[in-house]
Amino acid sequence: MSTKRDINRIVFYSKDDATTIPNLIKAEKLLNNFNSRQNFTFNDLFEFYNIKLYFDNELLLSKWSTSDKENYLEIIERNWIILKERLLKITDQNVEKALGELGYNYTNNFWELINKLAIYKNISHSKFKTILNDYSYQVNYILSQKNIVEKFT
Repeated sequence: MSTKRDINRIVFYSKDDATTIPNLIKAEKLLNNFNSRQNFTFNDLFEFYNIKLYFDNELLLSKWSTSDKENYLEIIERNWIILKERLLKITDQNVEKALGELGYNYTNNFWELINKLAIYKNISHSKFKTILNDYSYQVNYILSQKNIVEKFT
């Protein structure tokens, strides 16, 4: 069940998407109110990952000073490291829990990073079959991830 918070999360769609400015405005608010002592969920970390995608594509608000950008980038990179560490711990024992907690908007990011970080190697064929049976809608996201498809076909 999606919450109001999940619906309003920051998502990077593409360099040419019309939601760039509204998402960057939301990102600015999130970054300005950042609290490093907060206990971040996967969805929180994926939200920072999506902000990272804006920065990686050099999509920024023109009003941001160099200092703002540096401070924001530091927060983004710190959370990127935390996200990678959490993802690298995914195995047969916890992959379904991670999927169950994942917001719909971040499903593609999840499988993209499972592919890029070679985390799929930590998942057995039998567990992958279970995922496809229990989370059949995931197949659309998985099929675009070459390494995952090659391992499990």
